[in-house]
Amino acid sequence: MKKKILSIFMAVLMLVLMLPVQALAAEEMVYLSISDDGKFVKSDMDDTMMAYVPVPISKLKEVSLEEYGLERYKTDEDKDGVEDLTVLHLYLYAHEKYYGEGAGPLAEKANGAYGSIFFTWFWGHDCNLNYYVNGEYPLMYDGWGATADTIVVNSGDFVDIMMFTSWNFYSDSGAGFHNFFKNDEIIHNIEAKSGEEVKFELKRGYGNINNGGSTEYVAAENVAVYYSKTGLYADDAKTVESSGGEVSITFPSGGKWYVWMDGQLGFDADPENIVSSPAYLEVMVESDTVLGDVDNNGSINLLDVIQLRRFLLNSAKYSLENEKAADVDNSGSINLLDVICLRRYLLNSEKYPLG
Repeated sequence: MKKKILSIFMAVLMLVLMLPVQALAAEEMVYLSISDDGKFVKSDMDDTMMAYVPVPISKLKEVSLEEYGLERYKTDEDKDGVEDLTVLHLYLYAHEKYYGEGAGPLAEKANGAYGSIFFTWFWGHDCNLNYYVNGEYPLMYDGWGATADTIVVNSGDFVDIMMFTSWNFYSDSGAGFHNFFKNDEIIHNIEAKSGEEVKFELKRGYGNINNGGSTEYVAAENVAVYYSKTGLYADDAKTVESSGGEVSITFPSGGKWYVWMDGQLGFDADPENIVSSPAYLEVMVESDTVLGDVDNNGSINLLDVIQLRRFLLNSAKYSLENEKAADVDNSGSINLLDVICLRRYLLNSEKYPLG
């Protein structure tokens, strides 16, 4: 019997070793955000909110500049004879996947020579836009901004594009890109525990060729920050204010929470129009309660269903070890629906998750 088990183990191990390295590694991603007048835009293809959207590097490799008549914008930064993936590839991919008219209109509106590509149209908008890469104004070299065809993208990079109605996004002192920070680093994903206070910062960065291209961040004070478990721009969103740029939130329950702020009005040159970008953050909150573990013994089984049913039949006689765990549908009350949800979960946890 032992020899048979060992043989099976060795066969499985050989299959694993024969898999390509790529199959065992996590998918490499770049991330894209697109906003218009201070709010993230929604895809008209599948309702995706364009807030820090993950784009697989493998998909960018499938984008052909020749297909769009843009082969003159190819980049080979390391001179290895292989075309590099750039922000231009990202733009084309995003339009094909998320924009209803595809990337054709974008390619048609591309002007200029290599190193100076200029779009007179983007995402149904005009050319009144700005973009940062990894939270900074992109430079080709000191004092000269880089264009989409020359900016090479690598796994983990993030690109923020903000479009405006106002043309004062480059001159107003309140212009720029907002980001959430923790320990002086831009964050888009953090972890927290339910019931515990989480602190991070909200800052606004600004840079362009007029100041040499350097990007400087300042605290974004007294700005409304929203959070919801339902989703971005949800009607049930709660609000806190960035005090001195610091944001403090206590998440009441476990799961994924969405945190965001809207782009802001100008300070001086254009106080009636939006001149800065929104910011976005996902928080995975660990619950201090295991939903469904009604008897609080560390596992979820039929005994939890029995205890919950007894409680609903006679709460005076049968108490609950953990009332928060008994509200398995997170409705705010304990009733027969919780029993149904718990029984379904035990029958098929993948199809009927709790919460």
